Amino acid sequence: MKLTRKFRTSTFLFCSGLLLWFLRWPIMQGIAWAGMMWSYSKAHGVRKSWEMTLSGDYPCALCLAIRTGVESEAAILSNLFQNPTGYAVGALTILLLAAVSILRSFCPKNDCL
Repeated sequence: MKLTRKFRTSTFLFCSGLLLWFLRWPIMQGIAWAGMMWSYSKAHGVRKSWEMTLSGDYPCALCLAIRTGVESEAAILSNLFQNPTGYAVGALTILLLAAVSILRSFCPKNDCL
């Protein structure tokens, strides 16, 4: 079965979006650390700025926002897992929407679904 270009593109975009969604906190933390290294190295040496950045004792505003986001997301996920029916319905809805999107790419004029 030959895959159409539209199917490959939609699958690539879906997988890329999913990967970026799961890696958003580590990517943002890396950006925060780079900014902290840059700003701390202006006032202190590279070794001291490295220690200040990774020690956790001198968090920047972005680090605090990331921590708040991760903690609030963890609280939401723990509530979802306490109610497995709601979680299953949400997961099935997302899978159904993804399947419809992929199936639509097989339609020649997008009039199938």
